[in-house]
Amino acid sequence: MIDATTVPDSMAPLYERVAGEMATLIGQGTFRAGDRVPSIRQLSRRFDVSINTAMQAYALLEDQRLIEARPQSGYYVRARAPEIASPPTHHRRASGRPRSPSASSATR
Repeated sequence: MIDATTVPDSMAPLYERVAGEMATLIGQGTFRAGDRVPSIRQLSRRFDVSINTAMQAYALLEDQRLIEARPQSGYYVRARAPEIASPPTHHRRASGRPRSPSASSATR
């Protein structure tokens, strides 16, 4: 259990520290995509914080898209969105046509 009084001079609000701890656990793989995370009451007890603080921490994690609430079920770690590769860019001449490799070497 984390005691808020032992955190050295942290200026971050308590709910941000709790959210940070949960984000670290998710990042380390303690909780994986699709895993259920502790309920708000369990989180409250685990970190020795109020229910409101636990709710704020989970709201922050939802905003960061790390967890999602499922009605009548609880909170779960979200699957990471696949990274979308950007399409290759082609250099175009002023005419709007792609530059051919042989054209640039032929003018030299």
